[in-house]
Amino acid sequence: MNILDIFDLNDENKPIIFAVLDARFDVKDDVLFITCKKKTQLFIESSIKRIIVAVDKKIGVKIQRTVFVSIENGSEATIKEEQRKKTIAQGLLIPAVLNPEYTFENFILSTCNQVAMAAVSSTMLAGVSGQRFLTIFGNSGFGKTHLLQAVAHELLMKGNRIMYFNGDTFINFMVQLILDHNSMRVNMTEQNVKKADALFIDDIQFISGKFEVQNELKNILDYFRDSRKFVFISSDKPPAKLEKVKEEIIGRLEEANVTEIERPDYELKYAILLRELGGKYNLDISHELLDEISQFTFMSVREIFLVANTIANYASQNISLNSKLINQVLKKVGFNLISVAEFKTRNLIKELNLDYPLEELQGRVSREQSIIRKNIIIELSKRNLMSNTEIAGCFHISRQLVSMILRVINKEKD
Repeated sequence: MNILDIFDLNDENKPIIFAVLDARFDVKDDVLFITCKKKTQLFIESSIKRIIVAVDKKIGVKIQRTVFVSIENGSEATIKEEQRKKTIAQGLLIPAVLNPEYTFENFILSTCNQVAMAAVSSTMLAGVSGQRFLTIFGNSGFGKTHLLQAVAHELLMKGNRIMYFNGDTFINFMVQLILDHNSMRVNMTEQNVKKADALFIDDIQFISGKFEVQNELKNILDYFRDSRKFVFISSDKPPAKLEKVKEEIIGRLEEANVTEIERPDYELKYAILLRELGGKYNLDISHELLDEISQFTFMSVREIFLVANTIANYASQNISLNSKLINQVLKKVGFNLISVAEFKTRNLIKELNLDYPLEELQGRVSREQSIIRKNIIIELSKRNLMSNTEIAGCFHISRQLVSMILRVINKEKD
């Protein structure tokens, strides 16, 4: 809905209505998602209490949280990109490629990443006597690189000079430095290290087994720490679980602020899909479909974008967006039917007002849970919602057990 769906068009409301006409407002449960440009967001934030009251009154939902989904128009993005390139060229001491999309403006805050974001903010605001060393860990695709590059962009825009590496480029750089006895190159590197205000190493796990590289890294980390400069490092696992990495390196990584970024949760999935489909691609997609997609278990943020782009591609061919198409899209991009089955099962559990969530009905369960699971399986089969194989995968049990349950029920009917 837009602002005209929330406020009546009268003299009192005209100022706020005309200021935020380009914004889109979506409510899911007790969360208000607001899709708008950055400039519009500033005005909305100044009037947010009034908007929330109006939404509560209009649709009868008590809003507990707001999530902003930022979009920009083409000309604004072009100007920003030109400014970004110029600033980066001046601030990068070592050649590196930073994704222009990986900024704080484009980073959607949610429960799964808010602790990591708080740690980033705390580190960036730390004075020379504070903790300026941060280690972020989490599985691939959870948003670590986005967060690190957002910090890099922010520091660069403030005139800082940085050294930014991913795992591969850092190893290649250090190996070349170790093998190259050219004193000019070594001196230049030492000068760049001293000039740098911040060091970034993304995916540090790639130093595993590279012990000479680790020796050099230890010296660099010590210099940045002792000089009270910024260090931001990411890894796919906690420092203590890094394999074939020297204790000296692990110790230094654990001395830092250590924070985790978790798997995308419902709010993050919904917000990304809303921004991509409703904002970027300007598709008229219903809350029901956004909700359905957001219920699936995505292993990474990348998968969410992949699904959004595939849906947008279908929509560009004038294909109607509906639940059947969504299932086809999910299968096309590599999701198996278990995810679809889990979504249908969760909906049925909700419809039947059962006290147990799906997770407590999977695998080995108690006698009481087994009876509830059996009744759900019977209902799923009766409604022809999925095959026996899909039911088995959904509940983490064998297909033979599902078949046996249904055979017993059929015999009782006879």
